[in-house]
Amino acid sequence: MRKHITTALILLLCACGVREISIDGLDEYKMDTVGTIRLAEEIDIEDLLTVGKNYIVLDSFNDKYEIKIFDEKGSILFRYGKKGKGPGEFSESDLILAGIHNGRLYVADSDVNKIVAFKMDGDSSFAFEDEFFIDSGSMIRGGMTGAGEMAFSLVQDDHMLKTFNTDGVKTAEYIPIEIPDINKMSRRELLTFLRSNLFFPVCNGDNMMLFYFLDRKMRFLTFEGKAIKNISDVDYPVVEKTLYESRGSRKDGNTSVNISFKGTYAGFVREGAYWTALIAEEDRGGGAMVIFNAQGQATGYCTLEFPPGEYSPYLMYDKENDTVLYQLNDIKTGEGDRKAVYVAKIRRADGVSE
Repeated sequence: MRKHITTALILLLCACGVREISIDGLDEYKMDTVGTIRLAEEIDIEDLLTVGKNYIVLDSFNDKYEIKIFDEKGSILFRYGKKGKGPGEFSESDLILAGIHNGRLYVADSDVNKIVAFKMDGDSSFAFEDEFFIDSGSMIRGGMTGAGEMAFSLVQDDHMLKTFNTDGVKTAEYIPIEIPDINKMSRRELLTFLRSNLFFPVCNGDNMMLFYFLDRKMRFLTFEGKAIKNISDVDYPVVEKTLYESRGSRKDGNTSVNISFKGTYAGFVREGAYWTALIAEEDRGGGAMVIFNAQGQATGYCTLEFPPGEYSPYLMYDKENDTVLYQLNDIKTGEGDRKAVYVAKIRRADGVSE
């Protein structure tokens, strides 16, 4: 999914004013790497779901998208990557792991705007069952709501967020802003519009966060029947605190949270709270996730630290085991050990049990 963002969009990332928050009085957590899963083959993990003790991942290694299942020992149990235009087949474009509900795995194909349902066979394989096409727009990112519906952010549509039930029927739509006629925009106008309005939806039961990762802001929503209501809007904060000894390119030891695609991204739900990170490349050796409740209030932060000289990773949450999984890439070449998946645990810094 990271490959959805073009080079042109990346060039639009620039500094902008953000609201500063004090972390005094907020709960402090730490993330400790506790182990490594050695994969049987190279995998570039774009997204992850857990089923039982196994992991379902979207693999984009060498831009050849496949869905794979591996176990805690790294053994590849199953793979699926049929290409074509027929039922159960995918295009060569990006795929989206939408989620699992009632024993079915849902995968979206953004190129042809279809959602494919697979029947899970235990926790180690699945088989094609059904598919449906959405009416318009191009899907960017998706997730499963607490009601078992799928929510997708879209571009090239008059609604930038839509939800569908598991039969493919549209159940709700949301317009964050008035959508201009994209076809009449210049390339510069289009990129500027996307920078301010492109978001990832992060589902949290009956609530949702729209993570505007390019513009460093968030919108918190709630579902009320078929309506999607706004709760609050929050700028992603700069964390003003000396979290580490001076290291790397930062002389003062402070950690600022700024967007960079060569930095760390996190957007997941843990115990009903949103855990988020936008950490710039210059802070790649460490940083902090900021924790928000469903109303958009900051309630805590979690310090991170990674080996120096490597890109910070995309952090993926494993709800079944309450762990965070990530991979690392070399800072200069962009290459890394694609057979290594690091496993981290989250703990309270004060030692109090959660």
